[in-house]
Amino acid sequence: MQRAGVRTTITNEEAWSYLLDVAGIRTGDVVEFRWNYMVPYDVNAPRSYGWRARYWVDNWSRLTSWRVFFHGTLPIRKQRTEILYHRKHGLGLMGWPATDRQEEGDEVRCAWLMEDLPACMDEVNARPADHLPHIVVRLEPDDPRYWRRDHLSGIPAQQPYWLYVLRQREDKALWWKQVARKNVPDHQNELLKEFIRTTTLGQDQEPIARQIERIHERIAAEFTYEPDLAWYDSDRWAGRSRMGDQVKEGQLRAISRYDLYAKIIDHYFVEYTTAYVMDARVGRIDDRYITPLWGNEFLLAVRDGDGLLWMFPRR
Repeated sequence: MQRAGVRTTITNEEAWSYLLDVAGIRTGDVVEFRWNYMVPYDVNAPRSYGWRARYWVDNWSRLTSWRVFFHGTLPIRKQRTEILYHRKHGLGLMGWPATDRQEEGDEVRCAWLMEDLPACMDEVNARPADHLPHIVVRLEPDDPRYWRRDHLSGIPAQQPYWLYVLRQREDKALWWKQVARKNVPDHQNELLKEFIRTTTLGQDQEPIARQIERIHERIAAEFTYEPDLAWYDSDRWAGRSRMGDQVKEGQLRAISRYDLYAKIIDHYFVEYTTAYVMDARVGRIDDRYITPLWGNEFLLAVRDGDGLLWMFPRR
């Protein structure tokens, strides 16, 4: 068994996979594997709520949108793939059509039969999402997390899971704006203002986009990156991000990649937007496959003349 760490919202969780070593195989032999994989999706478990809810994000945070590829790194002579689910899961199947579909009450079983699949999933720069048949799976359970009350009327409305994920990251945006613009400065805010002043010295008459661009270039070229492994491995808050100290020491921390840029931009009293992106070799975000978004990279943009200045915080 192989184990690896997977970063969730604010913790590192353990993921595992099996390695099968079958002895005595010779060229021309046919090997048959049969296996089942069950995904617990109990959103009503006690750990899903309460003060530990953000730490125990469980499967619901990772498996709201995923894909199944039929091909592998070895040739496959014959393959049968089945997905069995209950209607209340709100599961949607898209992509390659099922060979067989059976319904019994609220249980649905879909099967895909494939033959003579070549080995191609380990090709360099391969783009399987564009060129190979696959299944796109999307879960839309009736979960309180995906409901939100309107801040004026109080009427509850359902929201897509990706919006919930983005709000987890960006929910402090208004707070950072207030901190950046408050009249009574604190020490961390003063350190950040000094960093901005020294970085953009002599650029007072230039457009705001050029000043922000200069700050971004300095962070990208001169700062070190702290992955905050100890913070994610801890069961408790292991210290504030202290962004003023970060810029003074020339450091960008993983826990404040978004927050630091948001706070810097807010010092200029301009609006910004974010965009979530994927490596083209992995696929593209569309109305079918959104990805869980927890680990997606993001860009920030400010208005630059008739266009936008896009910035990618360093890693």
